[in-house]
Amino acid sequence: MTTGRAEPAAVDRVAIAGPSDLALLRNRDSLIRELVARRKTVLCIAPSFDADRRRALNLMGAETVAFDPPPGRIRLLDDWQRRKSLAELLADWKPDALLGFGLPMMIEALLAAKRARVPRRVALINGPLESIAADGKPVPTRHLVQALSSIDAAIAHNPHLAHQARALAGPKNSATWTVVPGAGVDVSHHTVAPLPPIEGGLVFLMIAPLDTRHGVLDFADAARQIRAHGRRARFQLVATPSLAADAISRDDLAPYAGDLEILDPVDDVRPLLAACHVYVCPSRAEGMPRTVLEALAAGRPVITTNTPGCREAIDERVNGCLVPPRDAGALTLAIESVLKRPDLIPSQSRASRRKAERRFDVRDVNRTLLDALGIL
Repeated sequence: MTTGRAEPAAVDRVAIAGPSDLALLRNRDSLIRELVARRKTVLCIAPSFDADRRRALNLMGAETVAFDPPPGRIRLLDDWQRRKSLAELLADWKPDALLGFGLPMMIEALLAAKRARVPRRVALINGPLESIAADGKPVPTRHLVQALSSIDAAIAHNPHLAHQARALAGPKNSATWTVVPGAGVDVSHHTVAPLPPIEGGLVFLMIAPLDTRHGVLDFADAARQIRAHGRRARFQLVATPSLAADAISRDDLAPYAGDLEILDPVDDVRPLLAACHVYVCPSRAEGMPRTVLEALAAGRPVITTNTPGCREAIDERVNGCLVPPRDAGALTLAIESVLKRPDLIPSQSRASRRKAERRFDVRDVNRTLLDALGIL
């Protein structure tokens, strides 16, 4: 007996549009591998591709295409031309489903996918809704509303983001909405790293874009205060460039040169996590920081802020501690508390790993993403 309903079309071709090649490689590698293992054809779209990252994605079995048309002189015409070009790209490739993440690229991809009549469109909201485009200008709220009105499913990295986005989408939005614990972490790839010796001093690590939203200057201030007190500790900052309105340069960190080690970005953070004792993330607004989840999986205590997307990673004084955002003094006190009781680090290390396995396994996140894409 039939119900008269048409069976949903099979999803065999999936396009994933992200803000950068690094975001695709680091944050969606597990999803890409899962799609390829299920014999799906995958296209990764980003503004540009470094040769090594393109090769890595190709080796996973994904196709790649760079999409970053040159800006025009008028923003409105430029936006229209970008979407037209991306829509033509999608119409030519013919995906059955598209997943867009990273706010500016997500908006562009979803609107282009609607124009190209991509059958299934999924929004992955993985960061604050106040964002900027590649030209350094704020993303208009109306564009986000238009994009959300065109989707079949939405996935947010924390409940606060889901609430904000649903309010923008309005009561008539018929998409399914789901919250996942960030991008998750592959606990088989990010294994426990033995704690390094403490004789040379504890190492505190932060990995973040160079802007004030991520708390870079708060970390630098805390490092200077602690070093001024004669504490034996090292502070390492892995700094990636930022397009944010509150971006800072390496020159802005010059006053902290004697207290802060500034390291270049890396594709594989595992050696850095293995060499530190504590991970620090003083961010003021997040979806859910991937580096925090990787630190948990490596078995590192975490000091982070009591903000949505960060607080979920911490059981207070069990695997780390929470501090108020925008408060370098509180961050300094939290780091001081670790320096006074380094004997607690091993137990907190074990608790971090347990939490990663129990709460943030990427396989659980991927199941939700696959379901949203229409892949059972």
